[in-house]
Amino acid sequence: MSTGDSDQSPLPIDMLGWCGRGGICAWALDCMQFDSAAEKARFERHLKSEYRLVLRLSAKEVQHFVGGSVELMGLTVVGRTVSRLVMSLTAYEALSPPHRAQILQWYGGPQGILLLNVMNIESLTGAPLRRLLAMVQWHGRWPLSKTPPREALERFGFQPHQKQQRRP
Repeated sequence: MSTGDSDQSPLPIDMLGWCGRGGICAWALDCMQFDSAAEKARFERHLKSEYRLVLRLSAKEVQHFVGGSVELMGLTVVGRTVSRLVMSLTAYEALSPPHRAQILQWYGGPQGILLLNVMNIESLTGAPLRRLLAMVQWHGRWPLSKTPPREALERFGFQPHQKQQRRP
């Protein structure tokens, strides 16, 4: 899978898509390869059934958005839990105007999104904003497709669930 830019740089495995809380996700579905049309249809049905808003991002959008965004939970002044999106200015500017509008509406307007101009920090560390703030987590059941070898999962930081043995 490549970004579609002239350098043809591949997208890292952890940047294929993004899932937030409360029913939002963003994927570069046109860049993903499936074993069959049925497998692709199953994945799209999963997204439609589990998420209220599915953003179909381009390769350029997903490359900047997924790596440059992280959703954090916060509290309102009355103690209600709300999700807030922290994202780099580069990630925000990479989104198409319709996707920007959808993100702003989803998070309740500009007060729900914190934009950070961290281009210099990202350049110096060689890591996007999300990797500076959080680690990759796998939500839901896996795999949606074939199970990669345990060694591959562990290399990417995934810890497969193991049944815990009961102690007598």
